[in-house]
Amino acid sequence: MAAGTPPQYLAPAVQAELDRRDVAYRVVARGGAGLAALAEAGRVPAERAVRAVVLADRAGWLLALLPVQYLIDFHVLQTRLGRWLSPVPAGLASARFGDCDPGVVPTLGAPYGLPLLVESSLQGEEEVFLEGGRRGVVIAVSGPDFARLTAEAQVLRFAWPPRIFRRIAQAQPGQRVAEVADLRPERRVAALLARVRELPAMPEMGARLLALRRDPKANARDLAAVVELDPSLAAQVMRYARSPLYGYRGRIETVHDAVARVLGFDFVLSLALGLALGRTLRAPREGPLGLAALWRGAVYTAGLCQLLAPLLPAKIRLLPGLAYLAGLLHNFGILVWSELLRPEYFLIHRMMQARPEVPLPVLEREVLGIGEDAASHELAHARLGARLLAQWGLPEEVVVAAREHHNEGYRGEHAVAANLVLAAASALRREGIGDAADQEPPPAVLTALGLERAQVLEQAARLLAAAPELDAFARSLAA
Repeated sequence: MAAGTPPQYLAPAVQAELDRRDVAYRVVARGGAGLAALAEAGRVPAERAVRAVVLADRAGWLLALLPVQYLIDFHVLQTRLGRWLSPVPAGLASARFGDCDPGVVPTLGAPYGLPLLVESSLQGEEEVFLEGGRRGVVIAVSGPDFARLTAEAQVLRFAWPPRIFRRIAQAQPGQRVAEVADLRPERRVAALLARVRELPAMPEMGARLLALRRDPKANARDLAAVVELDPSLAAQVMRYARSPLYGYRGRIETVHDAVARVLGFDFVLSLALGLALGRTLRAPREGPLGLAALWRGAVYTAGLCQLLAPLLPAKIRLLPGLAYLAGLLHNFGILVWSELLRPEYFLIHRMMQARPEVPLPVLEREVLGIGEDAASHELAHARLGARLLAQWGLPEEVVVAAREHHNEGYRGEHAVAANLVLAAASALRREGIGDAADQEPPPAVLTALGLERAQVLEQAARLLAAAPELDAFARSLAA
């Protein structure tokens, strides 16, 4: 198909650039899932499917073109270009491409005033496949035409092919893969955190709910009135109240009914607060660190923490609502990670896809080099989550649980919340849920909590009996 194909297939600026350079192309797909999905399905060669990534630093923006399954080597960008580049957040990048569909990054930089950086492996191909600014539209251009389109680009080897993931998948736990060192934009947790200067503001609904939590006179009607300001939040509270997990047989027609008759003030406040905060940050929906997996792990961990809380010895017993909130937000740092430290997020995400049997804590230490000069429990996502939750004024128990939920040796202030989350997450890992490092609650943690292993597993079985409702709840949160 020639460049005169009806322009509605492509963004106007992309069509104009192809016309200006007299580049012929053919439409390979339209209205489908996009280039990455085509490559994944084998409908186009992955090594010739071109992904566009917007990168930026203080020197400005550029558009990097690389094979869709390749991973950017940030070390090369730093050493060869002398630049500290990182991906531009999707919302900000979309604003640059005003004539493109939201979330679609075209593979041409000139129409949008962006210099190009081209991965050298794309040179010399007979044909390459590009996205032209419209969702689901994929076009093919010849290798010589692609060379003309990118004639002013800087060409550099700056990305790794898929075989690195096969090497990682074959590595033994704890074994380092040499190339991974060069994939790290930063090498220490402190350096990662130093890059995060501006954390997101507390959402308005979260602020309202925290104000209620601090008000000793607040009652069920006050809480229902606040929750009902957000119809989607109210619907989630109602869904939870109607769950068979609570066995309530009466009619639940209002949020006030859910609070007063079934769930209680403390629990609904914690549930609503967790949901309101969780919607503040977004991540890709699918994959081991996607929203679907994160919310499923969070909902199950929260539910098990809630069931275990009443079994704790009286002197250390947590309110079930507070235990639930600690479980629901324990991995909040992964959402912060996806929003503010995207290179690290996508790197770990790809590594988890290559080695699904390796838990997140182990992989994070291996990939980011943590543990060589830091405590073994010092994890970037845990510290990020704790930092934001503390800034927002969440209860100290929730902040500590976010920071220490992978640290079975923690016995400091508010250790009960952190240890409870760790025990719950470990028990659920046995069922393939969550990202705990172990599939058994550590004996030392159970001793500190005054719980028996059998008690934890019994409550886990009780929770899993409500799996269909919990899964539906998690899916609704990830939507």
